[in-house]
Amino acid sequence: MTERAPVNLTGIPETMLWTLHNRASEAKRPDAILRDPDAIRIYESVRYDFERSFGKPDGSHAMRSRCEFRAIVTTRFAAS
Repeated sequence: MTERAPVNLTGIPETMLWTLHNRASEAKRPDAILRDPDAIRIYESVRYDFERSFGKPDGSHAMRSRCEFRAIVTTRFAAS
C-alpha cells in the first residue's frame, strides 16, 4: 500500500476537505446517489483525521449536489 500524504491546510482552504470527506464517503456506499471515483482516490491518498475535524459524513451534501446539478441541467435545457 502506498503511504498517505500528510495534509497541511488550515482556515478556509481546509474546508475543502469537508466536501471531500462527504463526497468520498457517499461515493463509497454501495447505494450511492453520487459516484465520484476521484474523490475516493484522493480521500484514500491523504493522511488526515476527517472525523475529528468534521464529524461523521453527512449524506445531505451529496443530495444537495445532485439537486443543484439537476437544476442547472434543467435550466440550460429549457433555455435551449
